[in-house]
Parts: sequence; structure tokens; C-alpha cells
Amino acid sequence: MNQIKQIDYFLAVVRARSFTKAAETLYVSQSSLSQYISSLEQQIGMPLLLRAGNKPLQLTEAGQIYYTAAAQMEGIRNNAAMQIQLLKTQSRTKISWGHAGKQGLYLLGLLLPLFQDLQINVIQSPVGDLEEMLLSGTLDIACSAIVDMNPAFSYYMWENDYLNAAVSPDHPFFHLGSERAGDSPEAISLQSFSDSSFVLQRGDTTIRKEIDRLFATAAFIPHIKMEVKSTFHALSVLSGNKQVAIVPDGYTFPNIRFIRLIERQNYPVYVYCRKDAMQNTALQQIFSEVKRLFPDPEERSR
Repeated sequence: MNQIKQIDYFLAVVRARSFTKAAETLYVSQSSLSQYISSLEQQIGMPLLLRAGNKPLQLTEAGQIYYTAAAQMEGIRNNAAMQIQLLKTQSRTKISWGHAGKQGLYLLGLLLPLFQDLQINVIQSPVGDLEEMLLSGTLDIACSAIVDMNPAFSYYMWENDYLNAAVSPDHPFFHLGSERAGDSPEAISLQSFSDSSFVLQRGDTTIRKEIDRLFATAAFIPHIKMEVKSTFHALSVLSGNKQVAIVPDGYTFPNIRFIRLIERQNYPVYVYCRKDAMQNTALQQIFSEVKRLFPDPEERSR
């Protein structure tokens, strides 16, 4: 069995948390899928999944490590495929799209089918770098959260997320959470986490600035155990630790539960470009489509 199929099958099983559901998605028999995963575990030399009767599948410690690596490889492969597809149409109008996190890729995925005549170069970079590239003209348009607006840019807020607490199974509040950030049935106060330690994004990231505002609003001083590069890294190190991360709506991660907070710090995400670049017809059309798809983000926020 080739390695790419191994990765795809393993990711499907973990995300479905069921061999039956994953087999239906992959259009293979459950027995065949089980054999593929067993073969993968034999190659690695350790079990990756805990199988406990009718209960949802759980990742072992080795499984968590493999899942993190497999998800990263899937992202690299998907990005490469998208870039190669764009290279096939050299005659298209070219623009460069920058994003800092998952929201930008999600929005781009919605826009791509609407702009068959565009060749889009995708760049992922921190917000500060995106702004510098926009000002220098090496980037046409960007999508990210914004803390301080630049008067040289035109902005449109297409998404307005809120910040949530994320915990692993070892945390006493794990049972209160949902599998997707923003979906938990109840909200609790940050003060409830006074005995917890926090894994937070680095201080130079935009989301960390929003998180710091959240703590200030709640008059809460967190015990910071670790600082990491991104939200994905924060979630990756939570498993097996009685720690807490802070993440925007929409995130999912194996064996992690997300809890809404009473202190409702929003996390606005914008599409933006230089004001003088708005003469570009392609950029005008992109802004127009974003506004059509997301006409009033304030109404969608809770």
C-alpha cells in the first residue's frame, strides 16, 4: 500500500472516529480499511488507535504524533496541488494572495471556483510581513485578523470569531466542551481556569494580542506554561497535559474539546489591500464576491 493512501486512510479514520463511517467516506469495505490501519501500525511498531468496543476511537500517544505529522503532510500536498493547478494556466490574470491562518485558506477555497480566469499565487506569512509586502507591492491582497488598521489599506471584515478555551482529556472541564470551537452548549468564565496553566501563541502574533485583551477584560492573570508559534502548535502539545489553550471559533483537533467563554472577546478577520490597488479589476471583483458571500458578519456572530 502506498504511503499517500496510508496517510489518507489514517486521517479519515481519526476524523470520523469510526472505521464504519470512514469506510463509507472512502468507498472501501470496513474490513479492508481495518487491515490497512493494522498494517500501518505494524510498520510503525506501535498501536496508533485505541479500540474500545462501541466507544469512539481514541489516539494513542504514538497516534497523536503520527496524526500531527500526517495532517501537516496532507496540507503540504494539498497546497502543492493547488499551486501546480494554478501554474497550468499561465495566461490568466495573476494576483498574489496572502494569509496568516486557516481563515484565509478557507475563504480562498470559496473564491477559487468563482475566478476561473485568475492565476493566484498563495503566500502564508505573519500579519506584519503581509502588511509590509502589501506596502511594497509584492502582495496584492491579504486575509488575516487585524489589531491595528493601517490608513493606507481598504478593509472588509468578512468573519467575526470569538475566542474559546481548549482542553485535553486530562483536564477536569473536558466533559463541558464540544468537538468544534464555538459549539459548546454552555459557557464558563476564565476565572474557572485559575488552577490551570496555559499554552499560548507567541507574543508577536496577532491572535496573542487578542488573547491578551481577553485576559485584560476578564482581569485574569494566566499562568503561562509555554509559548508556541501558532494555534496548531498550541493544540498539538495539549494532549496528555492538564493545560489550556485559547483558540478562535471553527477549530477542531483530535482528543481536544473546546469550551465557550463568558468573556466574549471577538476575533475579527479581514480581507484587505492597498487603497490605490483597488483600481485593479480583479481585486474589485474579489471584494465584491466576499461581500456577496458574507454580507453582514456582525449578524453571524453570537
